[in-house]
Amino acid sequence: MDLCDGDLAHFMRFRPNMKEATAAKWFHQMAQTLAYLHTIGIAYRDIKPANILFEIGPNGGHRFVLTDFGLVNIFEHKDLTISSVPPKTKTYIGSENYMSPEIEGKSPDDEYDPFKADAFSAGVCLLQSLKTMFQSFQSIIGTKVQE
Repeated sequence: MDLCDGDLAHFMRFRPNMKEATAAKWFHQMAQTLAYLHTIGIAYRDIKPANILFEIGPNGGHRFVLTDFGLVNIFEHKDLTISSVPPKTKTYIGSENYMSPEIEGKSPDDEYDPFKADAFSAGVCLLQSLKTMFQSFQSIIGTKVQE
């Protein structure tokens, strides 16, 4: 991949007026990426805005990509089918602000589904990007948005 223009954390910080369409676009791209990774047996385990890079295309559109695969967990692909029991892991890993409740409050012997944890983390990122948009809206209308 060529050089990127930044990451989603930077994008949200310096462009607080993110439009819903932009949030939907990056989330859709990440959901497709996660779906693919999960079908080939890879749990990402560290989804956060700093790991989602973007580049601005020649027409001004954005392309978002997932990076930093240092914490992935690879499961046997042959064991993953639609009807199979999802893989479980016990590893307490990831970035705390984006961890699912199953990881955050687990004891060392508790297992959790890392694919569901990935989906939760992606959802937290989406909510964070939309909250940034609502905070920008609140500054325009002068009303506090309820958290």
